[in-house]
Amino acid sequence: MFRKADSLAVSGNMTGSAVEYERIVFFSDDADSKREAIYKKALTYKNAGKYEKASVTLERLNIRNPEDTLFAQKNYQLAFCQYMNGNYNDAINTIELYEAISSKENTIKPKILTIKIFCYNHLFEFDKANETLTKLEKLSNTNGNFQEIKNMYVNSPKYKNPEKARHLSLLPGLGQVYCGEIVEGSFNFLLNASALGFGAWQVWNGYYFTGYVVGVTLLQKFHSGGQHRAEIIAREKNIENASEFNRKIIQKFDF
Repeated sequence: MFRKADSLAVSGNMTGSAVEYERIVFFSDDADSKREAIYKKALTYKNAGKYEKASVTLERLNIRNPEDTLFAQKNYQLAFCQYMNGNYNDAINTIELYEAISSKENTIKPKILTIKIFCYNHLFEFDKANETLTKLEKLSNTNGNFQEIKNMYVNSPKYKNPEKARHLSLLPGLGQVYCGEIVEGSFNFLLNASALGFGAWQVWNGYYFTGYVVGVTLLQKFHSGGQHRAEIIAREKNIENASEFNRKIIQKFDF
């Protein structure tokens, strides 16, 4: 039943294999075959980097019994895809639901707790990440590098508040400087000062229309654009810093 779909998946034909797995779901009368087809379809999307589609497909598997063979795998894969898609709170909710239902220790538990740590890091909730790291350490049967990882949280990344960056940009360039982009902040300040100076010069010389239309319009564009840009930089810095922090932690894990 699965031969054609599996073959297409192995060959990298995501669309073809997804269609074939869905065909099995539609035509099969066997509940286990339907579940396996949905699960394999989700993995096909995941392996192709289509994490949103993989998440939606996995959520079709309504598995609540922790004794079910697919229960742990489904929750792990779903949390992984949600994490990779940037849905960190959704991933944490999936993991906490799994933890609430399943008390069984298995090979999935350390992996799913690791994802939870990374999610908390991306949300800059480092205290919760540390608590989860302690749980992970208790599950590990090796000494590992857990103390080294815990020490890394002493110098954890600083959160750059996008709203604060935007408000600071009321003074042109200050929001960018807050995010660590001093050169860009200085350039933004000069742009705004130039527009203001040009408008004032035109008005001083009696060219009121030009001073307003060109000077004020440019100033408004540069100012609002600078505020928006500062907000974007803050978000990008948070993602970049959290990703780099997680990358360093991954290098310390030995499983």
